Amino acid sequence: MIWVLAGLIVMLSLAGAVTLARRARERSLSVLAKRLEALEPKADHEVVRRRLEDYAGRWRWMQTLLAQADLEPERSKLTLGLAVAAGVCVLAGLFKGPLGFLGAAAFLCLAAGGAVVLVASRRRNAFIAGLPYLLDNIRQSLSSGSSLHQAILRGIRTAPESVTRYLEPAARRIDHGDAVDDAVAWAADQVDIEELHMLSVALEINARHGGAVTPILIGLARLLRNRARTERELKASTSQIRTSANVLTLTPLAAAGLGAIMNPQYVSFLTSTSQGAMLLAIAGSLMLIGVALIRRLLRLDY
Repeated sequence: MIWVLAGLIVMLSLAGAVTLARRARERSLSVLAKRLEALEPKADHEVVRRRLEDYAGRWRWMQTLLAQADLEPERSKLTLGLAVAAGVCVLAGLFKGPLGFLGAAAFLCLAAGGAVVLVASRRRNAFIAGLPYLLDNIRQSLSSGSSLHQAILRGIRTAPESVTRYLEPAARRIDHGDAVDDAVAWAADQVDIEELHMLSVALEINARHGGAVTPILIGLARLLRNRARTERELKASTSQIRTSANVLTLTPLAAAGLGAIMNPQYVSFLTSTSQGAMLLAIAGSLMLIGVALIRRLLRLDY
C-alpha cells in the first residue's frame, strides 16, 4: 500500500508538471500573437491565427528538443549507449536489488535528458541573440537592390554558426526551388522557436499580400533587442532572489548527504523500510513542486 501511494504521488507530480508546461506554452502563444499584431497591424489575422494554432497543436517535444540541440544520434552510437546504460542498471540491480535498478535507470535518464536540455538551451539562446543581426543583414541586402530570395540566402550564409545551425537546411531548400516563406516556415516547425515563427509568419504575410518587408524586419529586430535588454536587466535585479532559490534547493540535498556520512543508520531507514520510501517520495515531490513555484516566480513574460 505504501508503494502504491508513493507511485501515486510521483504520477500526480508528473501530471502537474505536464499541465504547467502546457499552460506555459499557451501563455507563450498568446504573447507571440500580441507581438505579431504589434509588428503588422494590417496583417491577415486569419492567416496568423491558423499558423499559430498549427504551431500550438504540435507536441513533438522530443524531436523538437533534439532539433534545438542539433543532435542527430547515429544508430550505432545510440545502440552502444543504450547497451552500456542497460549494463549499469543490471549491475546496480544485482548489488542493490530492484531499488538500485530503478535508481540507476532514473539517474541515467535524468543525466541524459539534462545534458540534451542544457545543450538545446545554450544553442537556442545563441540563435536568438544572433537573429537580430541576421535581420539587419537581410534588410541591408534589400536596401541595396537584392531580391528577398537573394537577401535571405546571403544573410544566412554570412551569419554566425549559431544562426546557420538552424537555417542552413532552409537555405538548401530555397536553393532547390522552395519558396522563401515555406522554407523558413519548415525550419521554424523543426526547431519550434518563437522568434523564428515570428519571422516565418511575417514572410508568409508578405508573400500573400505583398508590400515592403523591410519595416517588419526593422520592427522585429528592435523587438528582439529590447527583449534581450529587458531580460539582462531582470537577471541583474533578481540575482539575489535566484541565489536564495538555489540555496533553498541545494540545502536539503546537502543535509541528506551529511546525514548519510555522519549517521548511515538514519539513511538506511529511508532506503530499507516502506515508511522511509514513502517519506522519500513525499520529500521529492515537495521539492519538485517548490522548484516549479520558484521558477514560476522568476519567469518574465515579455
